[in-house]
Amino acid sequence: FVFQIPTSGVLVLTEEEKRTLISEGYPIPTKLPLTKIEEKNLKKVRRKIKNKISAQESRRKRKEYMDHLEKK
Repeated sequence: FVFQIPTSGVLVLTEEEKRTLISEGYPIPTKLPLTKIEEKNLKKVRRKIKNKISAQESRRKRKEYMDHLEKK
């Protein structure tokens, strides 16, 4: 899915985004528009989450493949 950062209104973050922002030491932005730094940090965190999900999926597929080979 595609992340879009709205230009005005209320910023809605997922729990995962909030957790990652905190663990990375970034302040959680509350209002829009975001500053350039907030926008950069949020993009970095979202990319990190996306990479984490991708790695989990890759490990799952590899395990599935190995299980299949073992059954043969």
